[in-house]
Amino acid sequence: MLARMGEPAIEPLAAYPWATAPWEVKEHAARALGKLNDPRCVPPLIAILESRPLSEDAIEAAVEALGIIGDARAIPVLAAFARDDESVKELFVNQRAAAIAIGKIGGPEAIRELTALSKSKDPLDANAAAYSTSALGLCGPAAIPALTEAIEDKRLVERACGALLAIDDPAATAVALRTAEKHKQSGTREMAMKALIKAKEPGAVLTMIEIISKTRRDTVRRRKYMDGLGKIRPEPESVPALLSLLQKKDLCVRLVAARSLLMVGDASHVETGFDATFAAAGDNVGKEMEQWDFLYQDIIDCMRRLAPDAPETIIASIGHRSLKVVQSAARRAASLGDKRALPVLKGVISRLKARDEELHLMMVGGGDKAKTEVMFARRPVSVALGACLDARNVLSGK
Repeated sequence: MLARMGEPAIEPLAAYPWATAPWEVKEHAARALGKLNDPRCVPPLIAILESRPLSEDAIEAAVEALGIIGDARAIPVLAAFARDDESVKELFVNQRAAAIAIGKIGGPEAIRELTALSKSKDPLDANAAAYSTSALGLCGPAAIPALTEAIEDKRLVERACGALLAIDDPAATAVALRTAEKHKQSGTREMAMKALIKAKEPGAVLTMIEIISKTRRDTVRRRKYMDGLGKIRPEPESVPALLSLLQKKDLCVRLVAARSLLMVGDASHVETGFDATFAAAGDNVGKEMEQWDFLYQDIIDCMRRLAPDAPETIIASIGHRSLKVVQSAARRAASLGDKRALPVLKGVISRLKARDEELHLMMVGGGDKAKTEVMFARRPVSVALGACLDARNVLSGK
């Protein structure tokens, strides 16, 4: 109701004796003042935060409202909540929300206060330091020097990198990248990848592949990194280094290097990329190869774009050990209309039919649990077989 009254409600709320008001009244008043979003609401909101008793909901509403209004007069009282200092010890304080509100207010005073909070070495202030460092990212490019300094603190390096990435400025991204490259822990490696993906800097492809090579145990994170790498076209100058990476033992590194090599856009690299890709397939069978089959499909797409008049690459990939690649290649071979794919399709169809029949017999003779497992194993075989049969029919004119 107070919010619906609009501006006429501001003066009565500013004059209200908040020190003696019930806590539930303070909560409703704080929410109403936040909705009004007027600088004149700042004094009553500060008065609410300085009054007692005070509920958690009332604190949250007042802090959020002050962040939205963005008036620097609120910074001292918000800083007390961000620090969880003696004046608010008896309250349940959301330090993170208070730091974010200061960051939203922004400006020199906010940066000074958040920087001071981030520099605290007191173990009891660890949360305040962390939250304040993250909140500096809301202050824009003016906070870059403070965050560059915060990066030197080992406790805050990941927070500072994250805050820099939140700032839409190439200088902030560059600082985050330099820092993350310098550190070895997985969290800062992730920050490095975020910086590189955000910057879309062609010269960073080799650095990204290096980071991927160091993230062997975390396949989810590795997949995310590879997706980001696939959005960046490398510089031609990176070709020699990419060629050397094709010799690595790590299947994933070899595949991302092959994809990046093809993404350079030079058709002369198609044969090299193709040979390296399928050499990797020959060396790696089972789960690891299936895990990265999306990379094989990306590589096939690159080869098709670079050499549309050389369908040999697509035809050869029909014989790939990854069923998803077989399915994709068979469909593309059919669209090319090249009858040279028929002998390859014949051999693959024969192999897949034998495998499908083998799995069918296992289903018939197994128990319920075995049937379920075999059913899941049989499905990709059936889909790949169907794609090959369709391609054969198209190419043979049936």
